[in-house]
Amino acid sequence: MTFNNPAADEFSLQISDITGKSVSLPKYTTSAKFIIDGSQLPKGMYIYKLTNSRTKSVSAGKFVVN
Repeated sequence: MTFNNPAADEFSLQISDITGKSVSLPKYTTSAKFIIDGSQLPKGMYIYKLTNSRTKSVSAGKFVVN
């Protein structure tokens, strides 16, 4: 999963499975992108919350690993 970050702001990312259990994944940051490697996740639905540390704006959503 890739999040564009054109302003190179600092973000915090929380990912949990559908039961609410936190999931830890490798993260890769470039100046313009925030990349999450979910290849090690078991199949299922996951919830993410991405918070901009400067503006406090939040982006949240769900994704499925097949």
